[in-house]
Amino acid sequence: MLKRVKALDVFPSGSYSAAVDREPRIFLNENLTAYRRSIIKKANNMRKDGLIQSVWTLDGKVYVKTSPDGSPVRIYCLEDLDNL
Repeated sequence: MLKRVKALDVFPSGSYSAAVDREPRIFLNENLTAYRRSIIKKANNMRKDGLIQSVWTLDGKVYVKTSPDGSPVRIYCLEDLDNL
C-alpha cells in the first residue's frame, strides 16, 4: 500500500538531514483539469469546515464522503457539492 511508503523506503541511502525524524511521505498527484481542481479546492474547504469527511480523486474523477461510514459520492460539478 503506497499510503505507508516513506521516501527513505524508496531511497534508503538518500540524504534527508532534517527529514529523518519526520519520515517524509510520498504523494502522487493527478494532473487534473482546471475545473476539477476548482472542485477539489471547494471540497477541501468544505472538509476543513467540517461539512464533509474526505475528498479524493481516482482516475481524474472527484469523490467525497460526508461521514466516516458513508458511501463515496462522485462529484461531477461544483453544484453537486452544494447539494450534499
